[in-house]
Amino acid sequence: MPRKTKTTASADKAAQPQFSAELLEQLIPGPVTPAELEGIF
Repeated sequence: MPRKTKTTASADKAAQPQFSAELLEQLIPGPVTPAELEGIF
């Protein structure tokens, strides 16, 4: 039976953009509803 290949953490990080905590705090200053989150994106 073939084995499943493991994904590496570095491959996962490369696929997603990295944002600093300060930038995220400026964009989303507190708790948001799902509708508000959708509006941000």
